[in-house]
Amino acid sequence: MNIRSLGLSVLLGSVACTGDTGTETDRPGCSETVSERSLTADEQTAVGTPAQWAQRGHSLPTATLRFRDGTGAASKTSGLSLKLDLEPANARLRQRRDAESPQVICPDVLDVPATLALHSDDGAFDESFTATARIEGSQLSFRSSVLVSALRGSYRPVGFDAKFTELHVQAFVGEASSQGSLMLEAPASIASTSADVGDW
Repeated sequence: MNIRSLGLSVLLGSVACTGDTGTETDRPGCSETVSERSLTADEQTAVGTPAQWAQRGHSLPTATLRFRDGTGAASKTSGLSLKLDLEPANARLRQRRDAESPQVICPDVLDVPATLALHSDDGAFDESFTATARIEGSQLSFRSSVLVSALRGSYRPVGFDAKFTELHVQAFVGEASSQGSLMLEAPASIASTSADVGDW
């Protein structure tokens, strides 16, 4: 199904992960889970402990958000506060393999339930997203969405049906930097205009 999208990007740190975003989390061959087990919050793994990642999520720097308003006509800039609450006591470690190429070494993945709170100083965004954060290598990735009709901030896109349109969030947290993006997605059957509305 064709998707019409309205993108909104956010920088979550002072340096963007332009060179390595997705290099460790996007391994299409490592899709088969061999084993999975629960972890304690302080149990050491190849990617660190769940508790260490929880602390990192609480230390996300304030971002500068540049975006267009809901009409797409006006450019705006606002400070953005972010907090990623992980549940380290509910973390799970997955060991994987490449079914077609057994010789390929697939890194372990740490899955941790998480909530991302996102608040802009101007009140346009005051949202909370829940999902399972995925930690692989030195990077955490988080993807979630919420219906536009459930948004708590003042941001309202013109031309999108709030009952069917979702605001998607994607965030990446590394050792030295973080980045993320927001995007509106609606079914092609909804009359709307696709347009990029922000970047960093």
